[in-house]
Amino acid sequence: MWSSVTERLIREANETPIADAHRNIVEQRMLEVEEELRALKICRNTLVPVNKLPVEILTRIFEALAKSLADNLDWIWFPTYKVLSWISVTHVCRHWRAIAIDDATLWTDIPIVPDKPLRHVPVMLERSQNSPLYIRIHWYSDSTHLIDALDIVHSQSHRIKYLHLTGYMDSLLLSKFSGIGPELQSFIQHDSDGFLASENSEFSKDLFHSGAPLLKQLEIAGVVLNTWTDLPLGPGLVHLHLDPHSHTRRPLAQDLLHSLGLMPLLQTLSLTNFLPTDFESTSNITVCPALKSLSIQDSATSITNFLRVVQLPQLHEAVYALFGDLSEPSNTALERLLTAHPGPIIENRRQKQGVREIGIYPIPGLHLVERDFQTLHTHTLQFDFTFDMTEKDTPSLTVKLPHHTRIGEYLRTFMGHMDFSRLLCLRVDTNQLSRDEWMCFCQLEFLSKIVTSWKPLLDLMSVMGETPGNISSQDGGLQESLPFPALTEIECKEVAYHPYKASTDTNTQNVRNLISILNARPESGRIATLRVRYRPVFTKTHYDLVRTHVPDLQVVWVEEAELFPLEELFVEESEDGSDYM
Repeated sequence: MWSSVTERLIREANETPIADAHRNIVEQRMLEVEEELRALKICRNTLVPVNKLPVEILTRIFEALAKSLADNLDWIWFPTYKVLSWISVTHVCRHWRAIAIDDATLWTDIPIVPDKPLRHVPVMLERSQNSPLYIRIHWYSDSTHLIDALDIVHSQSHRIKYLHLTGYMDSLLLSKFSGIGPELQSFIQHDSDGFLASENSEFSKDLFHSGAPLLKQLEIAGVVLNTWTDLPLGPGLVHLHLDPHSHTRRPLAQDLLHSLGLMPLLQTLSLTNFLPTDFESTSNITVCPALKSLSIQDSATSITNFLRVVQLPQLHEAVYALFGDLSEPSNTALERLLTAHPGPIIENRRQKQGVREIGIYPIPGLHLVERDFQTLHTHTLQFDFTFDMTEKDTPSLTVKLPHHTRIGEYLRTFMGHMDFSRLLCLRVDTNQLSRDEWMCFCQLEFLSKIVTSWKPLLDLMSVMGETPGNISSQDGGLQESLPFPALTEIECKEVAYHPYKASTDTNTQNVRNLISILNARPESGRIATLRVRYRPVFTKTHYDLVRTHVPDLQVVWVEEAELFPLEELFVEESEDGSDYM
């Protein structure tokens, strides 16, 4: 049963006159057996198929796991040990541990949140060796007593490639990164208090007193910019996002345009209430040759003036949020904006832009405050457009407007500048679309899919249930027209689930009306698919009812999987920290 050596030691245990000496021999044998067992376990692990993978493949897998956790878990709010739970791969076996520890890149993304343990910081800095660092810090106003803990990070500032600062912008915190610019490629500074942040929360130009020649990404939000020239704007900048504190003075038009002219690689530009107000004083045209994505929140006057003096030949995606200028009707402001918008690669401005898909969404409770704190819109409409292009990545336009103008008025303005005739998909997530506004879409020849929620669906059904009308045919006669002639798929989604409404007689009657309208459509205009998401007021009983009475309809009930508690997805840290590092 045991080895001969072990059997002999057991047999002689009761015969030896010197117990202490025999005990020492037994303990020595125990160490030998433990070492043999450890060697056998290592041998067994080497025979596992996954350990036959090349080291490079395992390294890629570990890095993908770390990136997935970093992308999907909010590093500010989740416990650090969960964000860094990928470190558990170092506890699987010696082979994995050696590979993970030897991969310096794996240890370069370091989150620092002062109300959580910071013991991972020196370990990750050591294991990252000399690789470029991605440092993310969320600071609190009461974290001053921990400021010295950042000294070890400051000592490695020469290799910080990405620096992301959020929370309370303490001057002591910023001083730890003074002169960090030379190797920096990405800098993000967000004051989490937004427009209510203290006006003393300032952008520190000392951070870049040595310049930032390699900087590609710059994002500033919620902090005061004293002067435009404090910003490290260089020829290598690719992404620029500026949403400064309301006490920031807007730049002069000549300064903004001069800087844009010096950034030929700029691809993304986002400005929030930060456009100059003196565009009328300049007639010079500035070209942004590489700009593909533009996002601006400001008054219609400021945006249209900007578009008048800036040429964007490669613009692919635009987002405009129009607020301010309350003396001007919102529809008039929209008209001026669409006239100024360069559009998605339109050679002939007389040709309307062909729209492939439209989305109409409300944004309730969105507070947008002007710098004078006199304009406050709490309800906003968002219109999303994608355009009919042969490219796989189609151009898009998003416009956000105050919801004090009827949707129909906005739609008529959009239709005046865009070609809706080949629209394929309509997404409506608002109850404010009236019957007449639905009618704007009912005769589109290619509209094959509508995505909406339960209440708008009932309004849509009322339009679909109308007796087909007569329209002029090409030969001058009259022909019968079917509402939504090309419609084949309806998707009903609901953000909120109201189980107490699910079995009411009213909802059952609504489902019966839906069945009646679907069955009334002729063979050439049948709806092929009804897709129901999020289990709204449409119940399993309703599902069976539709399946029974509309047998040619494919009813797809998409039930969202329940979210498991995160505690079940991650191994908790042991008391001695052995599951942590």
